[in-house]
Amino acid sequence: MEQNIRFKSDGAKWQESGVESIWQINSGVEIDSVDRSNNPLPAIRVEIDEHGNAKIYGKRTTNSSQLEELELFDPDNTDEIKYLNEVNWHENQSNEIKVNQEVVGTTAMTVFGYGKDQKDCETLSVEKDGVFEDDNDDGYAQVGETITYSFKVKNAGDMRIRDIEIIDPLFGFNISLDEETHEPNQEGVELSGDDNEDGVLDKNETWIFTVEYKVTKEDIYDNEGVYNRAKVNGVGQLTATNIQVEEDSYPTEENQEIEERDPEFLNHTFVPLRRSKLMITNPMIHQRMKNKD
Repeated sequence: MEQNIRFKSDGAKWQESGVESIWQINSGVEIDSVDRSNNPLPAIRVEIDEHGNAKIYGKRTTNSSQLEELELFDPDNTDEIKYLNEVNWHENQSNEIKVNQEVVGTTAMTVFGYGKDQKDCETLSVEKDGVFEDDNDDGYAQVGETITYSFKVKNAGDMRIRDIEIIDPLFGFNISLDEETHEPNQEGVELSGDDNEDGVLDKNETWIFTVEYKVTKEDIYDNEGVYNRAKVNGVGQLTATNIQVEEDSYPTEENQEIEERDPEFLNHTFVPLRRSKLMITNPMIHQRMKNKD
């Protein structure tokens, strides 16, 4: 029986030109049915998007590090491409997906699959805190004194996340890492927690970014503090799929309990600033002159 599926990039087929027989791929590997992250890449994966469009991926050998897109074709006319049937999703009832395979002779294969409900999954969390540094220890905020902000970015999912970027309008710049050194590109920003220094937020890894902000006259006398919220972007890597991830920051529990907090900004990090009671904005000096006559 002729094969009717091949690798899209170069037309290679299993059991030809150095490509393993499909039934030999992952042969003897024990499958973890509880934690899929412990399993190797499957020999074949079918992905169906939210519109019911299906694509099929495969790997060439057991040790292949990535899946490649496959395509169906007509064995009698190899230039004619076939497409997988569109899956009609039912939102309020079960969905049945049928997959047929024709083989010649006895073929032993282990099949493992899983289904996922469409829901928001936690991929990363971003906890932001701010501490006012009273440089002169007078108990009041002065223009030019600093607030030290920390961003605790934790990988809470089951995929590695690269290209981490913190977007915070307060600083006037975004925080990102250099592609070669894996250190922050911006001067004055410090990073800790990247234990293997590869610039990728691994599963269960937590990074902490710290950066200083100089308070302004408006912060002190108009707002009596600084409210701020940041956003973190990244690209999740799950086998052959890249997933754009995005998460808003949230304040620490201690920060949420600050009494002066405006209830309209519960999800913002708040740093209160105590202003002095006396503020001279336009000083004028008068000197009384003694009449010598």
